[in-house]
Amino acid sequence: MYRNLLSNKEFLKVYSSTCISTFGDNIDDVAFALLVYEISGSTFIMSYVFAIKIIFSFISIFTATLADRFDKRKFVFIGEVSQAIMLLIIIVIGRYYEINTGVLLLFTTIQAIFSTIAMPAKTALTMLSIDKKFIVEAKSLLGVSTQLIQVFSYGISAILIKEIGVFKILFIDSMTFIVSGIIFLSLKYNKQSTPYKKLSEFKYDIKVGIKFVAESDIIKAILILAFMGNV
Repeated sequence: MYRNLLSNKEFLKVYSSTCISTFGDNIDDVAFALLVYEISGSTFIMSYVFAIKIIFSFISIFTATLADRFDKRKFVFIGEVSQAIMLLIIIVIGRYYEINTGVLLLFTTIQAIFSTIAMPAKTALTMLSIDKKFIVEAKSLLGVSTQLIQVFSYGISAILIKEIGVFKILFIDSMTFIVSGIIFLSLKYNKQSTPYKKLSEFKYDIKVGIKFVAESDIIKAILILAFMGNV
């Protein structure tokens, strides 16, 4: 079923980097949540780690507009490497200084922002790496794979954290983001992007996007269901 996709070198890059990044994303969710709980002792504050990514996912309407106008590979690379840098900073703070709840929540928020920045560009690169007739198959393969990775990574993360420690896990996570970013940066596609020349052009695209969503009952229903499904 997926033979044509898996024989496509560029799609394999997207597929492998997406799987690697998803694994790292899910592992650091658990690691951050455990750190927050250990320091704060509050399950309510711990839930912030997961809730903030759901909330920030709606910012992608702005980052998607930017991703359409700039090199998508660089967009993803910046998002992935920035996440890695945040994790490495947390490791240094945890090793040599005292971490408090506020610092962890701040870095969790920044991490979610960079994750959101990369998301639309990743989706676009998936579509640009394949023939249009294989789009449904590609989405199916990526959807199934990322769901399986999510279940596996959430299941194994607690064991790994117990065996090698939370900071070593965060270091491994940081490496997954760097590897993912490098792979995305090596992608080849033909479509050229036209950068914004004026801020007014960006504002116009945002307005058009918001208007389109606001006038479509189907899209609004899908967004509400997607949000509720992640809560």
